[in-house]
Amino acid sequence: MFNSFPEVSYEVQPIEKKQFVLTTPISKSLLLAWYSYLRHSSIVHADPRYRTLLHDIYSFFDIKSEQFPPDPVKCARLFCILQDLAPTLIIELGCGTSSRVLSSYLSTSSLPEVSCYTYDDSADWLLLTQKKLQSSTIDARHHFKLYTSDNDLPILKSLNLPPNVAFIYLDASFDDRRFQGLNKVLFILQNYTDPFVILIDSRWAAVRNLHKLALEVSQVLHVRTTCRVPDKIRGSDKSLYISPNDALHGMIDYTLVSNSFELLSATSADDSFWDIMKN
Repeated sequence: MFNSFPEVSYEVQPIEKKQFVLTTPISKSLLLAWYSYLRHSSIVHADPRYRTLLHDIYSFFDIKSEQFPPDPVKCARLFCILQDLAPTLIIELGCGTSSRVLSSYLSTSSLPEVSCYTYDDSADWLLLTQKKLQSSTIDARHHFKLYTSDNDLPILKSLNLPPNVAFIYLDASFDDRRFQGLNKVLFILQNYTDPFVILIDSRWAAVRNLHKLALEVSQVLHVRTTCRVPDKIRGSDKSLYISPNDALHGMIDYTLVSNSFELLSATSADDSFWDIMKN
C-alpha cells in the first residue's frame, strides 16, 4: 500500500492496556509523504485495471456538493481489499465516494448472498449519495440507513449469518468523537467470533484503543497499519493532529484489523497492485 512510512504489523491482546505503534513523524517527512501520495495516485491512474473504477468515482463527484472529492488511492485500496476478501456482508460507517466504490464492487461481484449496508448520521448526505448513485443504478444489495442511535446498527451475532467474512469500513465518528467511531464497531461486533476485517481510514483515536475491540470479541486482533500514533496530544480540544505533518499523515494513513491472520494476509496476496503500492 502507499505511504512514506512502511506498513507495520502487530497484535493486540484482549487485555485492559493500550497497544499500538508509538511514533511521531518528523517534519522532514512531510514532502516525502506528499510525493509518495502523488506517485501512487499516478500509478492508479496509469493502471488500465482501474479505468472503470476511476470513471465511476469521478462521475460520482459533484463539484457543487460539500462531499469530499474522490481520493483515487483510497478508492483503489478499498476496491482491491473487497476483491481479495469477497465478503458476504459489508458495513460502511460514513457515506460518500466510498459508497460509490462499494457500488462498483457489487456490480462486479457474482456472489448472490452478498449484502451491503451504508450508515450515516446525516439524512442530507445519505439522500445526496443515493441521488448521485441513482444515475448509475443502485444495486439491490446496497442498503442505506440513517444513524440516529446505536439501536439503528446491526448486531452481527444476532443475525445468525453463515460463517464467512464480515467487512467493516470505518470512515465516520457519528456521536463517538472521543474514539472516532470505534465504539460503533464494538457495538456491531459484540460477542462476534466469526471472521471479520475492518478497514479504518486514519482515525488515530480508534487505532489507539483497539484493545477495547479485542476485549469485546475476546480474541487477539491482527493489525496492519501505516498509522503512527503521536506520543503527545496537544490543544484544549485534545486534537490528535499535533502538527501539519501529523495532519497530512492523518489524512492518508490506514489500518487493517482482523481476528484472522490468514484473512489479513490474503489482502495482499498475488496482486500486483499491492506489490506496486509497497514500493
